[in-house]
Amino acid sequence: MKYAENMMLKLTFSTTQVQQCENVFIFETAYWLTNALKYNQDCLDICTYQRLQQRLYLQKKVIQKHLEKKKEIRRGIGYLKLICFLIPFLLSLKKKMKVPYLSSLLQPFSDDKVKTERELPPFIYGQDFKCQNFHYAKHQYFHVHGGIEFDITTASIENALEVFKNDLEKIRDCAANTFVEDSGYKEYYSIPVMEFNGKSYYVMYFELETFYQQLYKTQWWGAINEIVNNLRPKRLPLTDAQLHEQFKKKFGFKKAMKCKSIPFGMKSAVERGLNAVFHTFSRKTSSSTINVSDEAGYAIFHHAALHNRVSIICQLCNANFNVNQRRFVMFSQGPTPLHLAAQACSLETACCLLSFKADYTLSEKRGWMPIHFAAFYDNICIIIILYRKDPSLLEAEATAENQCTPLLLAATSGALDTIKYLFSLGANWTKTDIKGNNIIHLSVLTFHTEVLKHIIELNIPELPVWKTLVEMLQCESYKRRMMAVMSLEVICLAKDEYWQCILNAGTIPALINLLKGSKIKLQCKTVGLLSNISTHTSVVHAIVEAEGIPALINLLVSDEPELHSRCAVILHDIAQLENKDIVAKYNGIPALINLLKLDIENVLVNVMHCIRVLCMGNEKNQRAVRDHKGIQYLIMFLSSDSGLINWFLNSFEDLLKAVASATIAEVARDNKEVQNAMAVEGAIPPLVALFKGKQLNVQVKGAMAVESLASYNPSIQRAFLENSLSKYLLKLLKAFQIDVKEQGAVALWALAGQTLKQQKYMAEQIGYNFIINMLLSPSAKMQYVGYLFKSRLRINPFCLQ
Repeated sequence: MKYAENMMLKLTFSTTQVQQCENVFIFETAYWLTNALKYNQDCLDICTYQRLQQRLYLQKKVIQKHLEKKKEIRRGIGYLKLICFLIPFLLSLKKKMKVPYLSSLLQPFSDDKVKTERELPPFIYGQDFKCQNFHYAKHQYFHVHGGIEFDITTASIENALEVFKNDLEKIRDCAANTFVEDSGYKEYYSIPVMEFNGKSYYVMYFELETFYQQLYKTQWWGAINEIVNNLRPKRLPLTDAQLHEQFKKKFGFKKAMKCKSIPFGMKSAVERGLNAVFHTFSRKTSSSTINVSDEAGYAIFHHAALHNRVSIICQLCNANFNVNQRRFVMFSQGPTPLHLAAQACSLETACCLLSFKADYTLSEKRGWMPIHFAAFYDNICIIIILYRKDPSLLEAEATAENQCTPLLLAATSGALDTIKYLFSLGANWTKTDIKGNNIIHLSVLTFHTEVLKHIIELNIPELPVWKTLVEMLQCESYKRRMMAVMSLEVICLAKDEYWQCILNAGTIPALINLLKGSKIKLQCKTVGLLSNISTHTSVVHAIVEAEGIPALINLLVSDEPELHSRCAVILHDIAQLENKDIVAKYNGIPALINLLKLDIENVLVNVMHCIRVLCMGNEKNQRAVRDHKGIQYLIMFLSSDSGLINWFLNSFEDLLKAVASATIAEVARDNKEVQNAMAVEGAIPPLVALFKGKQLNVQVKGAMAVESLASYNPSIQRAFLENSLSKYLLKLLKAFQIDVKEQGAVALWALAGQTLKQQKYMAEQIGYNFIINMLLSPSAKMQYVGYLFKSRLRINPFCLQ
């Protein structure tokens, strides 16, 4: 909130094309959503600006996505596009002594049919809010930091296309009948539409009349002119008391007292746009006092340009102040008002300064011209008016520092909209700065991944993003390697197919080499990237071929938990593709078991997942877990009485129990030695205790462990039955989920053992109702287990009665 006061989001409309054929004009307009920060570089350095810009860009994307979804807003944008064209058009007609003939237009609304509010909506609707025509829900927040601007400059008028010339009479006939059928007052009037070259155009017309008639003025213009003449000041606009009242109303009493000082008061008036106050002060003091710079070296001219105060700019220019006045900086060249207007997206001010012959080729201490400021700060509308003034500015290089063009500076700041517009103008995308950095390098070094995604989608052969990123991974510079990895980590998740592009570019060997280095932060980012793409078989093969397994296992003995967790994830994906023995060969299992001593949530979960996969169908790895004393840790995680577990929230306790149970199931599966070792270590009581809780997912994983331990192991079967586990497993058969029922049924059959007597006993414990439900279940597994239990009950004569 520190910068919220001078932060704004505004719509800027510009006429992009105008065609003419006799008295018919065809125009197209566009609009941009622009972020503007009304701060100079002393208050807002470039790094802070880029952090704010990244957050504002997300807000802008949301608004752009949903702005035109509402019918009323689409209609309003259509009106604004029309206004954008009409402003310069009507001004040009006035120069030719022509104005619209109002009598030919629709009837004006009477006063009682037009309702407006003088007050602006407040920031939040409150109980004392009395404005009747603004309806907002209670406690609904909104802001007024924004605006709408029109670019009144236009491109050169083009000759109309042949398709328009051929249908000129049709266009005129259509326009002449615009409001013939409409009579009376309506909320909306229909406007005819015609299609040309696959585009739809609204067709409208209005008649013109002479601006000055011979004997008397046009009636409506004369009325306005008389009012303007009466309002012209014949004395000072405000008295001292009125000045103080204005300041107190805007700033409060404390700051209003400071505003009695003319320099401070003038600066405050300029920032808030208090034109009458500024005019009063300027009449009270000399021009030399007005032109005094503040402690930062900025004059009134600079503050007016920064805050887009056109009327004050006009007053200063008409008073013959230097329109190219620089900020006073010792031993360097400060920015001019046009530089600050380009930085703060003050479109109206920039147009005004250019009309007063401001020099747009001047540079400040970094060698930046106004167009460089506009490109860096993502202000397309400023670029438009400067490009119309001089197209050669498109490739203008900064005269100092890295000699960047506007396109390179836009890439440095992540100004994606500006980059798209500069591309449309034909900017040279192969240009580099004096260090050899092109737009890809600069986007990577400043971590602007949205720019990289756009360049990838353009698929320009001269801009190979993937190849450039690999080259940056292989260079000596630590910053370049780090930023390349960070950019890849984000981009790989942007589209499903990008992992294939990363693989094809030969990125995997370069990433594995980074893991063999000594930079911990770089290694963390690298394993983060690999963990995002290691789910794909081709990537796993590439990691194994690049000797990534020993590199990953070596990182397990580091002191960085983030490395532990992500390396375990990658090894988990590698082990799923028949690489279990290779992981064990490089002592992966003891390294993983050693991490079970930690008390970090994601490390424990990911390590146990990895151990589980390594032991699936691999007796050698199962025995290795037993030999390296991994069983004790797994059993410890089953018990909530463990000192370790008490440090975690209940949700994590349940997660840890579920993962530990699943891991025990695979470590002990079909391996009687490991099963007995589990029982000796005391796995049975905590497993039984799991079923006394309420977490169904934990009980399902516990049932998997029970099935695995009890399978073909009579001693463990008896131990579970002595702890009355069968009655807890029967609860799983009452669940709605089929997979839960299946796991409960399979665990019960595992407890039934291999002897007929024990199987009969388990069948009797289950009862007819559950067995019948199994037989009627849609699950084939449930039907099979139900059939086995039913067949055992038939042998018992007592059950046949």
